[in-house]
Amino acid sequence: MKPMPLRTVSAIVLRNFLSEGGDILMDCGEGTFSQMILEVGIEQAEKFIINLEIVIISHIHLDHNSNLLTILHKRE
Repeated sequence: MKPMPLRTVSAIVLRNFLSEGGDILMDCGEGTFSQMILEVGIEQAEKFIINLEIVIISHIHLDHNSNLLTILHKRE
């Protein structure tokens, strides 16, 4: 399948409201960060990335991990 700008990507955000730990991102398909920006705005998306504690990749298909390098790069 060809990636599309408005197509939903494979990613799940688990917010940690119970402790001081960071949030969890499960899978990060192509465009995950862009979808975060569209949903919550650039400031909140960057704040989430900075506070991200765990990234879980469910399996090696690109639609579940192709945006991992972008996510890691944004943490710099």
